[in-house]
Amino acid sequence: MPYENPKENAADLASSDIAPTKSIAILPFVNRSSDPDNEYFSDGITEDIINALAKINGLRVIARTSSFAFKGRNVDIRTIGQ
Repeated sequence: MPYENPKENAADLASSDIAPTKSIAILPFVNRSSDPDNEYFSDGITEDIINALAKINGLRVIARTSSFAFKGRNVDIRTIGQ
């Protein structure tokens, strides 16, 4: 029988038991107003949604930094998903 470290096995089990099975990325909202100074509204809405969803157990929410990397870029949604 091969040597098995019980601590490593327990850690593997624990991480797989609590690892979220679903994930979501909230992409930045676009400021569609005529006033560019209102940009903080669209950013704030995006951040509020990210923060609210992050509180849901079993749901992995992609970080703001990663999501906002796509701000102002026209990237295919399938590319973003990868």
